[in-house]
Amino acid sequence: MANLIHAIQNPSPYFKAIRNSFIADIEYRSSYYLLIFASFVTVFMELAVFDHIFSKQESAGDLHHSQALSFIVLGLLLRNGVTLWSNISDWIEQIRDGSFRKFLLQPLHMPSYFFANAIGPKITTWTLSLVTFAICKIFFSSQFSMMLPLHKIPMFLMLVTFAYFLTWQLYLTVIYVAFWVEEASALSTAFNLGMGIFTGTLIPLSWFPPWFREIISYTPFPLIGSFPLQFAISEIPTQLFYTQFLSLLSWILLVLFINAFLKQSAFKRFEAFGG
Repeated sequence: MANLIHAIQNPSPYFKAIRNSFIADIEYRSSYYLLIFASFVTVFMELAVFDHIFSKQESAGDLHHSQALSFIVLGLLLRNGVTLWSNISDWIEQIRDGSFRKFLLQPLHMPSYFFANAIGPKITTWTLSLVTFAICKIFFSSQFSMMLPLHKIPMFLMLVTFAYFLTWQLYLTVIYVAFWVEEASALSTAFNLGMGIFTGTLIPLSWFPPWFREIISYTPFPLIGSFPLQFAISEIPTQLFYTQFLSLLSWILLVLFINAFLKQSAFKRFEAFGG
């Protein structure tokens, strides 16, 4: 109990970063209300589009009309966790103006501190996504099949956690590349656009041409979005599930290895030039 009281009275710098970034996110009411409005409008606009697509047929690609609402709402939850471009741009700017050097002087683990800053603003969007999911689950379950039974929730949460972790490591790669590339912010923007389209959380990947699906299958994008989403709303063959799960773990290990090398080289380069 004494340790708990001490932790509350003396929060870690990472907890302070989460708290401060969350407060900054909701500080301006107009921005906060706009976020709420945008979250719900996104769901209803996508639902209208999907309803139009399914008006003359039961399914499109591998998505059945009864799965549409589940796809939209869970897709919103996944996208809210993997779009961090405003934070990335700020950190790239710190590298360019030299203020990044404080992380070389203070006893902070740079990736963890950046991650804490990124979590704060996401608390609001994650909450809105969960509220939207709860509303649809309660009020629209008779019209739409919410294909996320209780026995699937633990595995789904694990897949989402791995997907978020892989996403964050990929963003760290962009940050480390900024030590060498002057316009790394453009790479960050392109990466975020890819997160919205190529992960299959906005539009099902089965709706894209076969040649396009073949190309993005060699990237981590489908594993970040489409894999956990399809697991939640449909039945994936066991062999395919394990294949994709191992691919997800392999990408995580690969990016961790690359980032370890990039971080060491980037810090040496930054110190050599004096920040």
